[in-house]
Amino acid sequence: MFKNYDKALAIYDSLINQEYDYLIDLERAKLYFSKGDYQKSITEFERLVKEDNADFAAKLFLGDAYAQVEDYDKARDMYDSLLVNNTDTTQIALINQRMGWLPLGGMEALLGGFPAYILLNPFVSYFGDNTDFGYLTYGLSSDLGVTSFLSVGFMGSIGKLSSPYTSVDLNTWKASLYIRPFNPFLVGLSYGEQAFLSPKKSYPLYEAFIRANEEKVYHAQVTYLQQEAATMLYSALLVYPFGSLTDRLRVEMIKAEGWYITGSKYRVSGSYSYLMISDGNRGANTEVRIGKYFYPELLAGYELYSTIYARKSIFYYSPQSFLSHSLFVDWKFYKDEQFEISAGGRFGFIPESAYWLREGYVQAVYSPLENLIINARGQLGSTARETTGYSSRSYSVSVFWML
Repeated sequence: MFKNYDKALAIYDSLINQEYDYLIDLERAKLYFSKGDYQKSITEFERLVKEDNADFAAKLFLGDAYAQVEDYDKARDMYDSLLVNNTDTTQIALINQRMGWLPLGGMEALLGGFPAYILLNPFVSYFGDNTDFGYLTYGLSSDLGVTSFLSVGFMGSIGKLSSPYTSVDLNTWKASLYIRPFNPFLVGLSYGEQAFLSPKKSYPLYEAFIRANEEKVYHAQVTYLQQEAATMLYSALLVYPFGSLTDRLRVEMIKAEGWYITGSKYRVSGSYSYLMISDGNRGANTEVRIGKYFYPELLAGYELYSTIYARKSIFYYSPQSFLSHSLFVDWKFYKDEQFEISAGGRFGFIPESAYWLREGYVQAVYSPLENLIINARGQLGSTARETTGYSSRSYSVSVFWML
């Protein structure tokens, strides 16, 4: 296939001269790389990295360009810098793939570069609502990079489900396998168990996903999940089986989600979840958002959300028709070398119940060390279920420690 690099470069130059766009500038630098002019691409990528130090794609390509000119020490340093404070499994897999291509030396050659990385993630989270349902869980998860395209993970947690009438303790564990067959895809497979202590009984947990994404451009993922119903539907009446429920309900979920950022800074996102409950009921949640980055730190727009179930159940919220229209905003209003604080939420209207919904969150990220991130988030919400007001709150703290 014929590739006219010079004509493409002329087009990029013309577009940038008319109005500067970082993404176009990045594509021009990539074109020098594709053309084989690695020294020129290094100059361009170094400039982009200096101008936008947080950009993942520019740093990754800069490392690739260093590798092409056999400056392996600089390439390795660049890849190592991208692993610091990085919790994105897709990005980590890309970096480790590149690291695997570099020639090994010294002790690294002796050990074969294993493990590629170790990530420890202790966490705690709580959800509660005005029906006196509560779900507390805390535990530890870890990921281990085996090769550039393969990693494994393990998660263990202790939890408590509570209602106005009783509470139930449960232990959960999950083992995971992550495979990157080729860029930009990542496949994850998980198996685990949820063990309830009263009455004492265990249930399997299954999860699988396939993901494709490109930094600051798009993200797409399809997920399959099967687990106990109370830990997914968040209902006080599912905390302990009673009445016609002789056993705990289970839920299977298939979810498709994604987002895309256009060249004009619009962000289109959506998700669709199909739920299959073991009592024979079926449900679907749909969310569509259209927003715009008015500033790099400020995204705002419109959201449409709906929930539909085949039939109503007395044990969990299952409307046959729920629809809301909202305005949303996500604002990263503070950032320095160690702290990042953001806030946002949505405000909308539910036509069926003539109710105004409100939801807000605050999130803080603290990096006291290069390889340590502490993430804290709090959220409050108020909406309507049928003709009754419903409010909820959730809090979470997680730590990401890269070894």
